[in-house]
Amino acid sequence: MNSKRLWGFLLGIVLLHTLPMYGAMPDKTLLRIGGKEVTSSEFESYYRMYADSAMETPQHYLSRFVLFKLKVADARRQGWDTLPDFRQACSVLQAQVLKRALVDTDKKKAFLRECYQRESARVQLRQWVRMESVSILLPQSASRSWLRQAQDRMEEVSRKLRQGMSLEEAVGQFPQQKDISLVVDTDTLWRPVAGLLQEFSAPLLEMNAGDYSAPFVSPLGVHLVRLLERKQEVGFTQALPLLESYLDRLGASSQCLNMDAYTAWNGQSKEAIPEAVRLELQQVADGLLAACWDKQNHIGGHADVSAAELERYFDRNRSEYAWAFPHYKGAVVHCQDKKAAKKIRKMLKKMPESEWNAAIRKWSEEHPDSPAQIQQGLFQIGKNPYVDKLAFKCGAYQPKEGFPYVFVLGKRLKGPEVYTDVRHEVLEDFRMAQEEVRLGDLRKRFAVEINPEILKTVNSSGSN
Repeated sequence: MNSKRLWGFLLGIVLLHTLPMYGAMPDKTLLRIGGKEVTSSEFESYYRMYADSAMETPQHYLSRFVLFKLKVADARRQGWDTLPDFRQACSVLQAQVLKRALVDTDKKKAFLRECYQRESARVQLRQWVRMESVSILLPQSASRSWLRQAQDRMEEVSRKLRQGMSLEEAVGQFPQQKDISLVVDTDTLWRPVAGLLQEFSAPLLEMNAGDYSAPFVSPLGVHLVRLLERKQEVGFTQALPLLESYLDRLGASSQCLNMDAYTAWNGQSKEAIPEAVRLELQQVADGLLAACWDKQNHIGGHADVSAAELERYFDRNRSEYAWAFPHYKGAVVHCQDKKAAKKIRKMLKKMPESEWNAAIRKWSEEHPDSPAQIQQGLFQIGKNPYVDKLAFKCGAYQPKEGFPYVFVLGKRLKGPEVYTDVRHEVLEDFRMAQEEVRLGDLRKRFAVEINPEILKTVNSSGSN
């Protein structure tokens, strides 16, 4: 089903069921959801971020926006915005917004440059390293038995690394446990060795680039590090992340603060905070709440959709997935010569399509003097020159270098045979249909009132 068509249908539902009370709204109030007002400015800020790049009209985007705000309203009704985990995550993300708003960019640049120049003579005496690590973090009160278990696990990781696995592969071999959780850090910023814990710096000074350390214990837990690169000195750009972390630690004592904005925020004078900043802070909170709602209700990427559900949905809506152009379902096989191609074609015809790629790999291993390559999938006419010429009898192609003979194996299709031919579209439409049902449920709980006259003032550039 065409996504724009479905969202247009949703928009129709929204407008059909809105209450005719918009005449009593303030001038810039676009809509109310459960009595809570949403201004045209807020709608425009979302529209500019999520819809304008897709050339979507404000009227068309409204259905998405209303569904989003309904989710937020329902999440707040259930008190999720008061949960400690939510408040912590929201605080961290909003801090990034405030950092951009409260720090004077020009002052920050000047301060970091001055700091670098002032400290350069001292920091250049240090060695700088880039590293990656894996850790099992332990509390200071960890028992000897707990520490021993962590050390044993890290020894197992170290053994996997010596066998040639990457850090991620080695860690992936072990299931996460409540008390023994492996934490991988691949943040490869330049760090001064002198700024690291002694337990980290000691092995790093003795290592060569590419080496892994033996497992070691620090006050933080049990660790293992890999040295990626070492330098005796770094330039301003490479030192910048370290300097910025220092600036962050200064907090309210930083000389880079925009004091007017900080005073307004610190005094909780919301009127003095720029509207753009207030809207962005609200977007952070609302976005988290909507994501939590999706997860709790198994919507979107959080939904487990079975093949049977998708097949039934496709069968009911098959006509919606008609193709404008014919397709070819099968494979393009590149060979060394006609004799090999004949044998390969005969071999592939005797097995399911799902085994073709593996069969070609095996053929190439067993016939190193006559390898073959395969490209398998669904090809629209005009998209692949080999398919165009050999399957649709149009166009021309140049043989692939090293593979002078090519053939196709499969069949031409006027429309998709099974849902897997258009799985992405079917999955997206199925999930949107689920959200359509949810929208009806939420609307029964929260009255939606829309002022269409205000909506008309929002143009495609996101400004009045």
